[in-house]
Amino acid sequence: MNLSASIYKSIPNSIIRRIEKTTFSWDRFFDLAGEQIGELINFSKQGKNIHKSVHRVPRLELKGHVQTITRTVIKLELKISVDFRFDESNCFFCVLKNEGKILCQGQQ
Repeated sequence: MNLSASIYKSIPNSIIRRIEKTTFSWDRFFDLAGEQIGELINFSKQGKNIHKSVHRVPRLELKGHVQTITRTVIKLELKISVDFRFDESNCFFCVLKNEGKILCQGQQ
């Protein structure tokens, strides 16, 4: 796992290297409390800081359903749920394309 992103500016490089050396799955960090993360990397003082940073990583849950209407028309329902701390510096674009043509787009 490569954690070197602007989200982690507040975490020292030595701590990032410790996290990268663990065999612990990245997804499992989202389920841990700050104290548990501190114990995992043997640096309890950084646990809360790492916990905050982990929950700033954009993480989306997608649920979709496709239904055929006619031979050339389908109905697509897509639910996008965010699972991270959103702040003003985050900006997202959603674009739906079909063979290079933009069918729908949104911005938040």
